[in-house]
Amino acid sequence: MIKITAIAVMALNIMTTSAEADWQYTKWGMTAEEVITASNNKASKPKKPDTVEDGHIVHLLTAPYSTERFNFKSQFWFGKISKKLEIVKLGLVNIDQCPSLIGELKSIYGNEYFKKLSFGEIYKWRDTKNKNDILLMNAENLFCELSYQNIINPGERGL
Repeated sequence: MIKITAIAVMALNIMTTSAEADWQYTKWGMTAEEVITASNNKASKPKKPDTVEDGHIVHLLTAPYSTERFNFKSQFWFGKISKKLEIVKLGLVNIDQCPSLIGELKSIYGNEYFKKLSFGEIYKWRDTKNKNDILLMNAENLFCELSYQNIINPGERGL
């Protein structure tokens, strides 16, 4: 599962981020300390932080996150060199709710992108209002995970 997660993060890693957009209480480009403060001290260092194999981004903080219908374990990923927030990942706590989560996201963002893979499904949406790319990976009975990353403009260099 760690390899699949690493692949998802590396796929998102082709984009750069800036401090122009945000996800909930965070802003792209925040430091770990700023995220902890913005989360009202709910974000904390994980026992075993993950690093993507290429070493560009590092999972430094974890926090619970809930909506009216869904509970998540959020992970905050930072640039290894910049130490700035680049990706927020939300792991759905009750993976049986993944079809409902996908349905809710489709009702908000439409049917922008879908791909069936050997291990599951990938959905991708663009939230232009909040300037976020949203990726959902669903591996049935294994995990259901959302990733948020800042939209980059065409022509901007990826990592």
